[in-house]
Amino acid sequence: MKRRETALPKPCLCVHCGARLDASTNLDNEEDAPEAGDYSMCLHCGCILVYTPDLIVRRAELEDLAKLSKETLLLLMRAQAAQQAVQGQLAAMKKPETKQ
Repeated sequence: MKRRETALPKPCLCVHCGARLDASTNLDNEEDAPEAGDYSMCLHCGCILVYTPDLIVRRAELEDLAKLSKETLLLLMRAQAAQQAVQGQLAAMKKPETKQ
């Protein structure tokens, strides 16, 4: 099943890696656009982000994460692990083969 992305009204940059963020996917309801206080994750570096009232992102602080349920935190950790695995595979594919 393909998820529908919602274009962000203001593309912004990840505060950790600087990647351009211009779309979002709501995993609970594909029709919903992000709102202030919603959580996100950069697919380039795995940084957990929070939408501000201007719908740009900031890094999630410990106080933000403390508000989340254990289930949601576990989901974020699994998403980060998956993102890191994919980035590792992409990096391995870009490495030139060494001859022995």
